[in-house]
Amino acid sequence: MGWIAVDHSVESYSSDATKMHQQLQKALNQEALAELRHIMSSLLSEQKAPAYAIGIFDTQGMLLSWGDAAAGSVPRALNERSVFRIASMSKSFTAAAVLRLAEQGALNLHAPVRDYLPRMRILDTLTSSGLTGASTEITVHHLLSMSSGLVEDDAWADRQESMSRNAFLTLLGTGIRPAYAPGRHYAYSNLGYAILGELVHTVSGISLPEYVSRYFLIPLALTDTSYDWRRVNPDNLQPGYHRHHQQSGQGAYWVKEEFTEPGAFSAIGGVLSSVRDVSKWCRYLEASNLSENLAYTASGEPSGTVLSPSMRSLMQQGHTPIPPVLRCGDSAGHAVRTASSIESYGYGLIVEHDVDYGDIAYHSGGYPGYGSHMRWHLDSGLGVVVLANGRYAEPGIQAGSALRMVLSLSESVGRRVALWPETWHAVNEVNGALEFLATTSHCGDALCPTDISTLASACQQALIPTTGLWSSNVVLDATLESRARVLAQEIGFTGLPKLFADGNLHIHNCHSYSPASFSWTVDCTHGLLRCEVSLIGINEQSTVQTVSFSHVSTVHAGTVVERSATSRAMR
Repeated sequence: MGWIAVDHSVESYSSDATKMHQQLQKALNQEALAELRHIMSSLLSEQKAPAYAIGIFDTQGMLLSWGDAAAGSVPRALNERSVFRIASMSKSFTAAAVLRLAEQGALNLHAPVRDYLPRMRILDTLTSSGLTGASTEITVHHLLSMSSGLVEDDAWADRQESMSRNAFLTLLGTGIRPAYAPGRHYAYSNLGYAILGELVHTVSGISLPEYVSRYFLIPLALTDTSYDWRRVNPDNLQPGYHRHHQQSGQGAYWVKEEFTEPGAFSAIGGVLSSVRDVSKWCRYLEASNLSENLAYTASGEPSGTVLSPSMRSLMQQGHTPIPPVLRCGDSAGHAVRTASSIESYGYGLIVEHDVDYGDIAYHSGGYPGYGSHMRWHLDSGLGVVVLANGRYAEPGIQAGSALRMVLSLSESVGRRVALWPETWHAVNEVNGALEFLATTSHCGDALCPTDISTLASACQQALIPTTGLWSSNVVLDATLESRARVLAQEIGFTGLPKLFADGNLHIHNCHSYSPASFSWTVDCTHGLLRCEVSLIGINEQSTVQTVSFSHVSTVHAGTVVERSATSRAMR
């Protein structure tokens, strides 16, 4: 058979990732860079921050980074190692710490938090809300996934970082008041993540900052990252600012914010880091989406040394749906519209479904003096980190636009799926049928409607070898004769499959959404033929449950615009 399946082994994944990295380095030319700088410039022109740093990365490392600042506003030069407070992006470190303890058997994600923190008192106010009999036990999972029932508390919590442990334990002892029964609703609770920080301290015997440093920052070589600003290289530390508006109406100017010291609320937003380190952290988390056999971390250590791929993947799975709501307001008294369409909260991360590119993991951060955002595309590993030093700078719009632009430049943004051997076998059998049609002399004139019967007969003969792979539903859904006629009708649009000088079909636009499915495009004499197969996994001899063909209308070669109604009906 002329066509050989692409090797999607571990080595092939590494090779594909390297090729994508090299392709994007070329695509990020001066014109693209100018557009990216234009996207980011609004942070300064709209006076959201006096300075920012951005890093654009993929699985192989940093593709591009730079920093920019308003004239005279920043006391030191900006680069990828400039350190900003990353605010609520810190929650991903808190979640990872909790998951590491769970993986070691030190705690149960679905156990009540009070099993570990018996001093915590939960005020049972739910009966007054009409939820009589609802469980008030908040589990570790509820806190991680923002479904604990505790209220949104950004304005209050952002000013509590330095609260002492004793004061926090006293606060928990006086009672916390849920607004909803656990597991019923999404509500972004910083208090919940502060409780998780205390949980780590109680279970491990060391503070959350020390735990994260010992088991994550040091092994992953995140040397720019700390919970304590006093431990940051002063040459890299970027102060935070807020905009002060003069009452006289004579304008506004930037005022430096004072740094806060680590405390009980460091778990919600206390990390300071650089775009270099945050991108490495994102790459480490994202690596869990690669083939399970692909050992990778930012430090070159085996993938499970710090936290297993399955636990990292759990962080990037949506656990609590986020509804599009009008929040009561931010700390400055403004109404805030949350623009979530299809989003959910994972563990320390948010998962957004983009209609064009698929799933994206992200988290933003806002703090006195800082605004931040990190996001990456789960299927390709392409991502963006933006750190800014303006109070609640909210660079998420810029980061989102930058990532979409980079995704549009990439030639490979699809999910990396290791197909079953049976799937490859089915694909090769279908391509064998197409090769038969390309070489047989009994097809008649493929473009002549009067010869459709002759062509359909040839298609039936070509498909017969594939029927041995079909599950029972295939013939019940449409007979071999019917499928052959549909294939003939599609070839009536595309012409016969075309063999090139090397004797092979030209295969491109390959996609898969699972190990049991594959779709691809074949060049024909007058157009493009789209082919799809999917298998059912019920035993070791997995069989084909759908096989379909459709002609492709194109704007230019390789761009799928639509598929025929006949192929959809046959699937």
